Amino acid sequence: MAKSNRSEVLRTWTGFLIGVISVIIISSVVNIGVSYMLDAPFFWRDVTMESLAIMGASLYFYGRLQKGLIRSTRILLTLTCFYAAAEILSTPYLMWISPKPLGWWLLADLSVFFLVMLPLHFFILSNTERRLIMEQVLEEQEQLNRSLFEQNADGVFYVDLNGLFVNVNKAGCELTGYEPEELIGQPFLPFFVDEYKEYTVERFLATKNGEPQRFETAFQQKSGTVTDIVVTSFPTVISCEVVGVYAIVKDVTHQKTVERSLIESESRYRRLVEFIPEAFAVWVQGRITYINQAGLSLLGAQSSDQVLGKHVFEIIRPDYHKLVEQRMTVKPEGEINPLTEMHLVRLDGEIRDIDVVSIHMNYMGESALFAMYRDVTETKAAIAQINHMAYHDELTGLPNRRLLESRLSEAIHRSKLHGHRTALVYVDLDRFKWVNDTLSHEMGDLLLTLVSQRLLSSVHDQDMVARLGGDEFVIIMEQVQDTAQITDTVQTIIERLGLPFQLGDNEMRLSCSIGITIYPDDGPDGETLMKNADAALYRVKEMGKNGYSFFTADLQEKLARKMRLEFGLRRALEQNEFILYYQPQVDANTREMIGVEALIRWEHPELGRISPADFIPVAEETGLIIPIGDWVLREACRQNKRWQDEGFRPIKVGVNLSANQFKQSDLVDKIKLALKETGLDPHYLDLEITESIAMQDVETVIAKLCELRELGVHISIDDFGTGYSSMAYLKRFPIHTIKVAQQFVRDLTTDPDDKVIVASVVAMAKSMKLDVLAEGVETPEQLEFLRQLTCDHIQGYVFSRPLPAVDVPGFFRDFGM
Repeated sequence: MAKSNRSEVLRTWTGFLIGVISVIIISSVVNIGVSYMLDAPFFWRDVTMESLAIMGASLYFYGRLQKGLIRSTRILLTLTCFYAAAEILSTPYLMWISPKPLGWWLLADLSVFFLVMLPLHFFILSNTERRLIMEQVLEEQEQLNRSLFEQNADGVFYVDLNGLFVNVNKAGCELTGYEPEELIGQPFLPFFVDEYKEYTVERFLATKNGEPQRFETAFQQKSGTVTDIVVTSFPTVISCEVVGVYAIVKDVTHQKTVERSLIESESRYRRLVEFIPEAFAVWVQGRITYINQAGLSLLGAQSSDQVLGKHVFEIIRPDYHKLVEQRMTVKPEGEINPLTEMHLVRLDGEIRDIDVVSIHMNYMGESALFAMYRDVTETKAAIAQINHMAYHDELTGLPNRRLLESRLSEAIHRSKLHGHRTALVYVDLDRFKWVNDTLSHEMGDLLLTLVSQRLLSSVHDQDMVARLGGDEFVIIMEQVQDTAQITDTVQTIIERLGLPFQLGDNEMRLSCSIGITIYPDDGPDGETLMKNADAALYRVKEMGKNGYSFFTADLQEKLARKMRLEFGLRRALEQNEFILYYQPQVDANTREMIGVEALIRWEHPELGRISPADFIPVAEETGLIIPIGDWVLREACRQNKRWQDEGFRPIKVGVNLSANQFKQSDLVDKIKLALKETGLDPHYLDLEITESIAMQDVETVIAKLCELRELGVHISIDDFGTGYSSMAYLKRFPIHTIKVAQQFVRDLTTDPDDKVIVASVVAMAKSMKLDVLAEGVETPEQLEFLRQLTCDHIQGYVFSRPLPAVDVPGFFRDFGM
């Protein structure tokens, strides 16, 4: 464009210079000729004046719409004016000094100049200026049109009346993917998608008829991609005739894709809303304008006609109308109402519990409430059941420990506020375990259910009965006036539980032990009251069961000692405060030492030596018996192996297994590990379990004993005669030795019953080819009687007390080992 302008300027000025030179030559020739014919002097002024006139004409013929030329024209016009003024001023002087004929010539020349040449000169220059300005305006307009065509961001196409491309801008080429030479001269129709061709031709023909069009269509790019476009077409009119069509083409592929996505999304969400399990409805001015299938089902409607148009108050109970009205109040779009629980009235009148969450949105130009409803009737019932299960015993339906603790805290709080007393009654059934083991767990469950019913019938309506677990129950009695009121209730409980229970075909009587604490006398909180009631209950157990006891100060001391022992036990393992003593076991006939029993002792740094009878029950209750038992097992194996390494004859070492230890699923693995770590041969380990352990779960016990026997260890039944085992079970146990309980040996020589029991045990063991060991043998008379019964082994003070490990080698030497 810049190069074209420079060429145009060059041509214009070249023409101008040629005109100037031509004017000067012609003017000079004319003036010389005139001067010669009239015999007048040659006047350069005439040459100059005529040159200016013809130069103006030259500009008219060669001028172009250039601002520089317009300025040049105006400069010439100005010079002409100055020259005319000079002509007027100088002519009188020239006439006065010139000869007569020359003076008239000057006058005639001046008249011609002013009457002809000067007006003509002004006319030519003015027309030239106007034409140049008009041409400049037209060229600027053409440049503007060209800029609009070339720089348009949308594709611009010019098509002739035959439908052939005449011109296309850069954006059009980019839109189609074709170069200009590939489009110009080609018909437009083949570029359009087949399904739009007919429609596009109709729009083109309408535009040819002078009607501008705007329509959507699609064409295929050079790459084969189909592009959605919007075409704005308008006719090109010259001299009142349509000569072609301009088309502005906008790529709307992305917009169409978005629109299709929105339509698909709307359709998808509508289907989603229609088939979601939750009820969904749109409320406009309080009335249903849309409801999905789940909403119809919730209302019990068969079709939307039964529901659409109904007011919200028709399906919501009156209790919630005020709340619903608040929710329906017009609010800013997008504001969410919080989850609310309401009662919905179905078309059949049934009441359902629902949760409602809603949001304010525009719906079809109106403010609406989009609401989602969930039927929670069954859920609430299930939650209520779950809560009941969480806070009540599944078997008896009584409150459980969790609810008991909560109610006890509430009762104590009320006692503080009103100044009355609250009693806590702790009930434990005596010998309930025997019912489970003997009659079956089903009968045990039945008994617990019957007991709970009798407990409820024994207390006042305001009292609470709870089951802690197992055979333990707790009763909370509020507003207690005196201990007599508590005593009356407790005695009623003991009497009613003492009445016969019918368990299937069996009838049995039951006793119970009861511990009692009173707030605030026996503790400031529920936990303390429970601990103290438990202590009072165990005193009843120690006194023979079947009774009750109030908590007293001496029990507080015992409880404090128990807690001190519990704390000390946790530290004893870490501080190596436990030691093992070993009591020899001797052959009754040869008097050779055949083994030892490992017995644990606790050397407390402050309390001194503590008896196993004091700390073992605490260890079993707290679960510390497991790590303590593991330590005893490892230490006994290690010490026995050390004696063997010192050259003493190998013997068995007996280790007692507690009930909690025996229940461990990894017991066998622990024993294998202890033997492997210490290097002790399994044949020199004697594991002792009590008769009561053996009878807890007979089949499981037999399976575990078989595993231990396959391992190679020796197995003994300890304290035989104190349990309830039978020959049918006993003969199935893979055991080696029966140990007669010490309580039968103690009065063996004076009590005929004990003689019979011991003789029977020995005879039974011999018949089953089992060894018999008598514990607690202290006198020669007892020893002799047992030898006569052919008892195999003896353990007791008659040979030796339990010895520390360092003293056992001396016992080996005394017996020649």
